[in-house]
Amino acid sequence: MAHLPTSLSAALLQQHYIAPAAGFKNTNFRQKQILKQLKKRQKPQDVLLDALPLSLAQKRGLLPSPKQTSSSEWESIKQRALLRLEPCAICQQHFYRPKQVLLSCSHMFHRSCIENYEKYVHGRKCPMCRCTNYEKRLTSDGYELVRLKSAIKIQKIWRGFRTRKTLVPLLESRVPNDPQLRQKYYVKKIGQCTDQLQDSVRKSKREIELLFSQMDLELNKSRQAIDQLEQQRPQELTQEWQNILSKARSRQLECPICLCGLKDQVALTSCGHLYHSQCLNSFERAGTQCPLCRQEYDKQTVYL
Repeated sequence: MAHLPTSLSAALLQQHYIAPAAGFKNTNFRQKQILKQLKKRQKPQDVLLDALPLSLAQKRGLLPSPKQTSSSEWESIKQRALLRLEPCAICQQHFYRPKQVLLSCSHMFHRSCIENYEKYVHGRKCPMCRCTNYEKRLTSDGYELVRLKSAIKIQKIWRGFRTRKTLVPLLESRVPNDPQLRQKYYVKKIGQCTDQLQDSVRKSKREIELLFSQMDLELNKSRQAIDQLEQQRPQELTQEWQNILSKARSRQLECPICLCGLKDQVALTSCGHLYHSQCLNSFERAGTQCPLCRQEYDKQTVYL
């Protein structure tokens, strides 16, 4: 009875006892699927591509055949190659794909690289040591080792990141016991407090400057509004204009242009007539003479 791996034995026993009880049919198909998945996970076996080439005399038996490399020797060669694992000397690329060629001189290359190299030099010659009598063996140990190193490097980077993320804040929050480290810790904390205080002062200073700028803007708007009111405010009438106004109010109660009552802001002419300011301004577009007496006039804005 052949010895089976533990994982394969467990899967087959589970299939044998559990599948009939659960009512599964076609157990052979399920068994083939399990075997196929396990074979995919198993490490591929090394394959001897070709042995040492024999001369015609060796093939005829005139000379003894060269000694073939044994399995134990292949293991030691493989260990030496893996210890100094380097990129392929021909293409300078790592073994990111399976199926590399291991030579009996303990040098490893991509299969396509060494085959193309042998075609180029028209014979067998190791690109590294120039050895001509070597055997070739197809293996995937270089690919597995590169894959393992890549996984270790990824795990190292990830664990370092997780450690720095969790440990650094914890160390920064604890007061060390060593006097020198404690002094550095307090100096750093004081510097952080000083920086925070400076930031808050700068922020408050910016806020105060913004407040003052807004106040200046509002004051400018207020001055502009006051200046406009001062411009609109009527000037004080002289005694002559007051006499003209009193005579005009005694004999005129409505605007001669629109025939509406006079109130609030009106225009007083030097000839003694009262008009609405808008009516008189509109009439002045046609001429500068008084609408009633046809005389040239000066005018003043008054409030009734």
